[in-house]
Amino acid sequence: MGDTTATLERLRRAFDESFAAPRRTTAADLERLLFARVSGETVAMRTRDLAAVSRCPPLTAAPSTQPALLGLASVRGSIVAVYHLGVLLGRDPDRNAIGWIAPWPKDRTVALWFEEIVGFERLDRPPTSAEVRVVDQHGTPRLLLDVSSMLQAMLSHATPPGAEDGKP
Repeated sequence: MGDTTATLERLRRAFDESFAAPRRTTAADLERLLFARVSGETVAMRTRDLAAVSRCPPLTAAPSTQPALLGLASVRGSIVAVYHLGVLLGRDPDRNAIGWIAPWPKDRTVALWFEEIVGFERLDRPPTSAEVRVVDQHGTPRLLLDVSSMLQAMLSHATPPGAEDGKP
């Protein structure tokens, strides 16, 4: 009985001390974020929403009613529509030819253009609530973009060529 009492007391003490100890962060608790400059503002994007990040290749103009479409690019042998992230956010466009693109993993024919990479960081995973749209980067709040939702909404509202004339 003495061993059982000692074991029980040790387990109680360990249980109580676990609440007093600082929280341990594991890799699963961290969100990998890309911080990028867009129209002069630094924003955050989850890296899981991006297939890759690379320098923007030369763009070919494409006719479009979508003001955010910068043009078409060849990325790893595929044609990709490149959209200005700042314009999608309602910002003034900086159509600087030098920039970066990040293709979307769900549809690699779509990529976002931004001006500059500010950095990559692993931060505590923010709650999954849709209302959480800000992360802390070294004491500075940064807008956290939901790239997948933004691109899905944009693509669902895209008008097929000729549809504005009533043609299919």
